[in-house]
Amino acid sequence: MVVYELAHLIERGYGPAFQHVIDRHLPEWHQVRSLLWYRPFRKSAYCFD
Repeated sequence: MVVYELAHLIERGYGPAFQHVIDRHLPEWHQVRSLLWYRPFRKSAYCFD
């Protein structure tokens, strides 16, 4: 998280400069991001199948 915030001090958005900083200092960030955003399919509590 610290690297992410420091990268935003260098680059405001999520453009190529931001991605370069993140890739250089946190090479596994793509995998971490995908794990954080992974949400397995769940049925609704109101589904009575």
